[in-house]
Amino acid sequence: MESVIESFRIEGRVIRITGSGAATIVEIFFPYTQEAISHIREGSFLAFENVRSIATKKRYSLFNVVSYDVFHSGLTDLDPTKVPFPETVIEVASRAYRELVEGNPGKISLAGIRVRCVPAGYEIVDDQKQSIKVSTEKPLIGTIVNRPRLAILDKMFNRGLSVENGAFKIGDYYLGNDSVQILLSPKPLIQHHIGVFASTGAGKSFLISNLIRGALDGGFRCIVFDTVPEFPALLMDVIHKYAIEKNDDYKTSLIFREKSDIVALKDPSALLERFTIPEPLRDKYRESLIDIFSARGYYDPVLKIMLPLLTSSEIVNLVNESMGRKRLPQAEIVAQTIEQDIEDRYPDAIFAGNVPNLDTYIKDITPIQVIFDLIEREKARIDNEKDITYRFYDAVYQLLHQKSRSRDRELSQYIAEIENRWVEPSQVIEPRELVTPLIDGDTRLHIIMSDVSDDTKHLISTAISNAFALQKKGNAENSLLFVIDEAHNFASLEASASSRSIERLAREGRKFNLGLCMASQRCTYLNTSIMAQLKSYFISNLRMKTDRDRIRSIFDINSEILDSSVNLSGRDWYLVSEVATGLKNSPMKIKVDDVISRIEETVG
Repeated sequence: MESVIESFRIEGRVIRITGSGAATIVEIFFPYTQEAISHIREGSFLAFENVRSIATKKRYSLFNVVSYDVFHSGLTDLDPTKVPFPETVIEVASRAYRELVEGNPGKISLAGIRVRCVPAGYEIVDDQKQSIKVSTEKPLIGTIVNRPRLAILDKMFNRGLSVENGAFKIGDYYLGNDSVQILLSPKPLIQHHIGVFASTGAGKSFLISNLIRGALDGGFRCIVFDTVPEFPALLMDVIHKYAIEKNDDYKTSLIFREKSDIVALKDPSALLERFTIPEPLRDKYRESLIDIFSARGYYDPVLKIMLPLLTSSEIVNLVNESMGRKRLPQAEIVAQTIEQDIEDRYPDAIFAGNVPNLDTYIKDITPIQVIFDLIEREKARIDNEKDITYRFYDAVYQLLHQKSRSRDRELSQYIAEIENRWVEPSQVIEPRELVTPLIDGDTRLHIIMSDVSDDTKHLISTAISNAFALQKKGNAENSLLFVIDEAHNFASLEASASSRSIERLAREGRKFNLGLCMASQRCTYLNTSIMAQLKSYFISNLRMKTDRDRIRSIFDINSEILDSSVNLSGRDWYLVSEVATGLKNSPMKIKVDDVISRIEETVG
């Protein structure tokens, strides 16, 4: 049986150890060779024989590289105040360059590599079982540096997962020029929630589109609140499978919410103007996108417009927010009473007044007057206009009356534009249909064109509330993943309807097969209670120290690894997962799969 480790051809050794436990820093030295430098990069795993190792059972602690420096001894002691400058420095630097670039790759030179490592939290045992165990044992000063073999890394990362058994590939871990596939188990990944944290432009949406595709391939359903929006382009392979290949396993709807977007339902060119299409896809696949969205004749169209109807959840949120500003016990009682009445009588309703032709497109509308009657009965029961509770009920009445009139005017404008554009009734939906077809029907993916307004916050709250209600009522056979883009706007520290609902989803969703994936570049503003529920997270290029500090405080990741994430670019990410990979709370640096290649497999 092969050993669990393999040696570098040029010997490197531990030269310094500081700190203890997870804060241990191990510094090592390598003579410079091209072989060594190809295996030493941020995120690489190195193996050191630890203090508990014995001759008959070797134990190797795994450490993660967080930084490295190449230096040349001919340049380390040059002092420009004591030697002719710049001629001597230039000459020595030139000689150093020739040694590093043009010299024999296996030859020990005057150059070296200094490497800083932190504990990965595991050790590998060179026995018959080749066991992998949790450990923070240190090496000894002078210990030889080794690298773990690819086979043991595959065993450690993937725990026997395979694509044939339902796992999906998210990327690769590179060891020099070799690599190990990184597989994720979709059910624990989704049900235990996901965080994607990186600065703007680091590729969050690209990564999430791969996660969504993996979830769909595994039979899960997804609802995406897309604020850019760019997921229609990044998931064009999924939409192609439904719209062009007629594959119901990828049944998708793109849902618009603005009246100005109604024209896009009939005009593919106007539709593409609505999307943000990444540069690599824009010209190459423009015609493919037009073909996808021009597809006609399928029984359930991809493109849809959602009417701005009042929902029971939105009414409850409006009442709670209005009464919350009053800061008096009577206001809280009024809010609780109205909320309880609505939950008892109209738990899953949509409301409107007298809007012409609305029933042509939407059925089962509850007259908003029933809510006004409910409030009027409470006022009549008190029968004292000077009573503070009476005045609170009256304030809620005025608020909802004004909101209802405004919403009815908006609905009338939508209906007029829908009729003017000859939009099909099958392309018109209402808020309850955001999750109902995903949980009780055969739809697999909804992408909602969203902004960061209060209306979107109420819509997210309504969708989560309906999802819980449907899963409680049924057998919760279908798992649904909520994807929240720009999550700091919807799951912030400040109280809001969406933040409260997302927190409930994070705390209770697993019991009802409901998952959460949040993406944000500003972790500082995220609700810490929600972040603490995330069991898998991806981190890349977080430039703001305050954001790194927030992640460090919640997830207990080594600070040096987090700081090194600033240098990540392209498709490089740190992945940490308690449930979906073999390494718990130990970051692994991966290169995620290329979205363009994924799309080309279907569309190209």
